[in-house]
Amino acid sequence: MRRAVHKETKALIALKTYEKKNLRQEDAQNAVHNEINTLSDLFHPNIMRLHEVIDQRTHVHLVMELCTGMPIFHHIKKLPDQRMNESQCRSIFR
Repeated sequence: MRRAVHKETKALIALKTYEKKNLRQEDAQNAVHNEINTLSDLFHPNIMRLHEVIDQRTHVHLVMELCTGMPIFHHIKKLPDQRMNESQCRSIFR
């Protein structure tokens, strides 16, 4: 995932790119299709929004809402036992 600037709107976006040569197996193709279908159907303030899919000869690009802050993975890695209890999870996922 990379940070980018949308040329038309000048808005900061996230750009997720898949190389098609890495999507030759049917499972990998299905995973990308499922991701696109799922994200295109979801409209929630706490879920990253998919704005556009750009399908090129060698790559598939997902243009997405840019979420700032630290990924949950980094929060978990900082914890002593690298686990979150239910109350910690609840506050994040609420």
